[in-house]
Amino acid sequence: REALSRSLLELNVVLDATSTAVLHLADDRVVRFNSQTQLMFGQPGRELTGAIFAELFASEQEYRAAVAPLKALIATGRAASFEARMKGPSGTIWGLVSLRSIDPKEPARGTIASILDITDRRGQEEQLQTALAQQQLIFDTALVGLLFVRDGRPVRANSAMEELLACDPGGLVNQMQLFTHPTDHLLLASLAEHYGEIHDGGACE
Repeated sequence: REALSRSLLELNVVLDATSTAVLHLADDRVVRFNSQTQLMFGQPGRELTGAIFAELFASEQEYRAAVAPLKALIATGRAASFEARMKGPSGTIWGLVSLRSIDPKEPARGTIASILDITDRRGQEEQLQTALAQQQLIFDTALVGLLFVRDGRPVRANSAMEELLACDPGGLVNQMQLFTHPTDHLLLASLAEHYGEIHDGGACE
């Protein structure tokens, strides 16, 4: 009995030291949780013990929509994960949620939920997507011909470049031979001549 108590104490120390919120759920209600759960979701007037798990999410509809397709997987005892908006202490956060049944043969024992705060990562991804969209807009609407070449093959070409080389839309991309017209060979030779300058400085004229 003393060994069991010591093991439980050690387990609680480990759970409280982790940066992941860990919750024991029964009938979709919170039974137990570690200290990180309190940090991530604790708010004045919110009692976590006995709270409905779905109430931690931005909306119950979002939670149900995310969990419904995973119920069959969870029932087998395997972990199921999804990303969702959740209610943090000072606003909406993004959580990577993992759910796993304690014992698939005894569903009444409940489920273990682990939640990692990925708000910063999602923010960085959204900033990157915005930057890529802006770059794509500039690329597509530029009045000068732009061509991105990798290993001698065009990977991307804007409409201005296609008009310049009298190609159909998309006709330049992934061609086996980059240039076939004699004047195009001059352009290819010029690119080869200035490759070192382009590689070192990023541009040339």
